[in-house]
Amino acid sequence: MTDRPLTLMAVHAHPDDEATGTGGVLARYAAEGIRTVLVTCTDGGCGDGPGGVKPGEPGHDPAAVASMRRRELEASCDVLGISDLETLDYADSG
Repeated sequence: MTDRPLTLMAVHAHPDDEATGTGGVLARYAAEGIRTVLVTCTDGGCGDGPGGVKPGEPGHDPAAVASMRRRELEASCDVLGISDLETLDYADSG
């Protein structure tokens, strides 16, 4: 056994997947002092916009949605106690 500190890494496709998928696990281990790393692969631009505007509908702005998703992702990391966030910022394809 090694004395190196433990690290838990979660890799998700979209911003918000950490909250709906592994949020409880990440929060638990973060609270126990384990380094938690979240990798999010896409920018979330194909998600629903404010007011539930769907991609392809008038008024949907992928860049604005991606910016909103980034702010939400950072807030989620704060709430969950995630140590490190890495975003790959690939364009979201749905």
